[in-house]
Amino acid sequence: MERMQARAYQEARTLDTRSKIQLGGLIVLAGLEGEDSAVLLGLLITNARLLAGPDGSITRERFRQAGDQVFKARQAEKSQRTTKLTSS
Repeated sequence: MERMQARAYQEARTLDTRSKIQLGGLIVLAGLEGEDSAVLLGLLITNARLLAGPDGSITRERFRQAGDQVFKARQAEKSQRTTKLTSS
């Protein structure tokens, strides 16, 4: 039983770590890795309030579109690099 609990705890920690790494990656992708932690927190809190506000669904969609553009551009860059590597 103790072994199962230890394994479950380790799996939960692994998932938590993976989530934090992914969130950190988003900060880097947004070009904010050089910002002060307080600035980043303020940015997140301010925008969380916008999402919770009366126009939250509109704001959320605008944010989603902006994020999707970055993800698509990044994917296109990766595809171009892969194509160049395979054609060389």
